[in-house]
Amino acid sequence: MLILLAFVACIADKGDSGSNSLSTTDIVDQDNCEDPDLGQSNDVPGAERFFTGEFTLSGDDVTGIEKWVLFANETWKDMAGADDCEIVWNIVGRTTETGNCAHCDLGLSMTATLDRQASSCIEGPEEGYESQQLSYDVMRKNDGTTTWYFPSGTVLGEGFHSGNELNYATEGACIWF
Repeated sequence: MLILLAFVACIADKGDSGSNSLSTTDIVDQDNCEDPDLGQSNDVPGAERFFTGEFTLSGDDVTGIEKWVLFANETWKDMAGADDCEIVWNIVGRTTETGNCAHCDLGLSMTATLDRQASSCIEGPEEGYESQQLSYDVMRKNDGTTTWYFPSGTVLGEGFHSGNELNYATEGACIWF
């Protein structure tokens, strides 16, 4: 988790040229999904995946984007013509009371709608996820960091907050297609 936090810290410092935006789009490829010792053989198409979210609060309204960032393994590249890519969802929603997180100070209830034009992945991985209902609890800490939770209380990811902006990134995991 410390590596993820350091990673997100580097991202938050980059921002857009001159912007105060908290960006989570500069994830580096870890090449962790080529290893056959992970329970899959090298001939299984897959990717290392991360989820990121960038949100802006305006009163009780929430807008932003979520991304599914995929770093394709060589097999997926060779078999399907895939490449490293992102699947993007536009987010709209409202702030809510928190759920199972007693230490959280913000609840979010949102709708995510696939933005195919902003997405760079080959079609397929997003199938069945074109529109989703999302709920998160967020613990905003005094040091500017955040911890994000699913309604079950399970940690989603870590991030930052500044003013009305907040973000998160998950840890990487392998996904097989």
